[in-house]
Amino acid sequence: MIHKRWYSIIGIGTGFLLLAWIYRTFNPAEHFFLPCPIKHTTGLECPTCGSQRALHELLNGHIEEAFRLNPLIFLLTPYFLLWIYFRLKTDHSKKEAKLYSTLFGTKAITVIIAVTAIFTVWRNIK
Repeated sequence: MIHKRWYSIIGIGTGFLLLAWIYRTFNPAEHFFLPCPIKHTTGLECPTCGSQRALHELLNGHIEEAFRLNPLIFLLTPYFLLWIYFRLKTDHSKKEAKLYSTLFGTKAITVIIAVTAIFTVWRNIK
């Protein structure tokens, strides 16, 4: 019998593969993707503005263009994927538990928020 956790892993994996196929196939600048509501309302770019287009470029091998559209995703995507890994894994070694508390503790989250805020200000004044 398959453990419940495997259903989650298979579901999340399938969802990621489907999203990767959609973003690789369809350019968000040209198709049915929703625009950023913050940019649409205020004219300012939020931290994630350009992420959909950057993901499309990245999945098509255009790394420089993806970085130009939103360099923050190169930092936050691996961080988010690592968080998912830690949340799905059930038995952590002491080393992994310490790494988790270091990377996802209050101080680390504060740093991520500060970096995101600085990035947002920077991209709107340049």
